[in-house]
Amino acid sequence: MGSSSYADFREQLLSHAECEPLIEEYCRLFEFPANPDDFVKHLQDKLAQVAFVVDNICAVDKQFTINKDGEPVLKRIPSLAQTNEVEELESKIRALMPERSILEILCNVEHWLNWTRHFGLFSGSEPKISDPAERYILLPLATAVILALIRWLVIPKVQ
Repeated sequence: MGSSSYADFREQLLSHAECEPLIEEYCRLFEFPANPDDFVKHLQDKLAQVAFVVDNICAVDKQFTINKDGEPVLKRIPSLAQTNEVEELESKIRALMPERSILEILCNVEHWLNWTRHFGLFSGSEPKISDPAERYILLPLATAVILALIRWLVIPKVQ
């Protein structure tokens, strides 16, 4: 079971030669120019229209800006105060939903999906390690911890 049991979608795609006679009809259907130069001009015009609208929105709302290096900056929206209904709903959900550790969640998902079947030897032979499913469950957790440590050590802290 799993995605490997389905057909490869790329085998169903049309070749360039098969698409060539369909381009004109497709362009007419969606009101695109069929000529490559006119098509590029059409897309540039559409992009300019959208850029104009975005520029007008950004002029009014200062949540999105572009810094001096030309990079887009999206500022955090201040959160709204929570209503009593939200707090009541949250407390009811917390009462009904037990707290679980990451390891418990990985074990439950393994039980439901049997995702560790994708780990192991390419030959299909049984692995020689004891308790392979347990070790395969620990693998993504250990990898995430290592990546988090590397990120914490390498990436400079924002002040």
